[in-house]
Amino acid sequence: MTRFLTKYFAAVIILLLSVVGHGISATEFSDHTFLIVEANSSTLNNPGFWNFLGTNNNSGIETEVSESHNNIILSGTNQKLVVFLNQIQKLVETEESKIIPVFLTFNGSITTLDSTINASNISSKIFFLPQGETWPSMEYLIQSNRRIILFVTGQFTNESRVLHKLNNYVFKISANEIVEKRLSYDIHSTINRELFMIDEFDKLPTKTPGKINSNLIPDYINYLLENWTRYGKRPNFIFVGTKYSDFSFIISQLNSFTWINGTVKVLGKTLEKVYWKNQDVSVTSGKFSFPFRGGEELMLSPFAPGYNMVPKQIIITGEMMVPENYSIIATPIELSDALTGSFGFENSIVNSTDPTRIFDGENYSFTQDIERGNVIKLPDNASINLGNPELFGLRNSSFTVSCFVKFTEILEFGDNAILGNYERKYRKGLHLILRSGHPYFGLWANDYVSEKKLKP
Repeated sequence: MTRFLTKYFAAVIILLLSVVGHGISATEFSDHTFLIVEANSSTLNNPGFWNFLGTNNNSGIETEVSESHNNIILSGTNQKLVVFLNQIQKLVETEESKIIPVFLTFNGSITTLDSTINASNISSKIFFLPQGETWPSMEYLIQSNRRIILFVTGQFTNESRVLHKLNNYVFKISANEIVEKRLSYDIHSTINRELFMIDEFDKLPTKTPGKINSNLIPDYINYLLENWTRYGKRPNFIFVGTKYSDFSFIISQLNSFTWINGTVKVLGKTLEKVYWKNQDVSVTSGKFSFPFRGGEELMLSPFAPGYNMVPKQIIITGEMMVPENYSIIATPIELSDALTGSFGFENSIVNSTDPTRIFDGENYSFTQDIERGNVIKLPDNASINLGNPELFGLRNSSFTVSCFVKFTEILEFGDNAILGNYERKYRKGLHLILRSGHPYFGLWANDYVSEKKLKP
């Protein structure tokens, strides 16, 4: 028996937004943006540098460290890392609500770096999140007094218990790359990384190169909003090098926009992947965040294959209070929903959903199977013609095909055909086959092959 199931996953959520106020209050760590400034030989002894970090609660630090004679020092200087960490300790002691993300670049054995950090004064104030868990609220970090968060990148060995390996937690793009290269990022790599980092923001190509001034501010803000929308993640870390004073406007400008947070859940768990019918967004995790620019209309259409979305429509107006979080419930679609074809071979070829249609074929016969009862037998060069894919709604839509097939022989090298059509054009040539024994689904694009190898 062969079943054709067509699903239309056009559960549409439309967010029609207008705004009269500022952004909603952010409580989650992932809802915050930090301006990350570089500590190097030119800034370490600059009082203005440390004053900026001390007075700006949305700031963090990046620096490169290296090992020298069993000591960890700041690269390009003679300053020991311990001295640098003591200065960070003073920053968090001065302001009890201050949270500081610190980004270290390091090559070598992470064990030495770990030991240095654990022996420093900041060790009791470090927060570490096991990979796969969700980042906590800002309140939790403050109340637990775990307000220093360390990230590390570089060529290092061994695992750390205090340093987060950057690529495991943060999706990174660079503002200094051309658009074509930036769009080539593997969008699926962003899904399981909750935090979003924009590197080299001070090197963003602007319409009018030169010193930052009020005329250039829209270029920088528009870049942030576009990427916030593209990836469904708020930019959490914006790296500006040593130009911290030039970009002091960024955080307040970004916070002046309304943003919409939400989650898509199924059976109480956050959905791993959500697609969006929107030209600016392709795929996000089940947790999403989007900004809204006043005076524009934002329309978002999320869907996930195999699920219906409830509610189907959310409308937000300027007169209403924007909730801190929208909860969308995804419910699995039953296999019998939207059934367009169901074939049982009771000595005839009949589609039970449309019994008036007649089908033909070549060299086939009907027989009895000990388990399945009446079945159709298709030896070599036999086939049945079930009609064009349009008859079953397969074109330009999500669908499921299920069938029971018994093979007396499976080719070790080659294809055993099950179902397909005659077209070989891009995304038009449907073929459901066994390829060297592995179930294989293809459309002349985005093909999938199972690791399972079947036996006759």
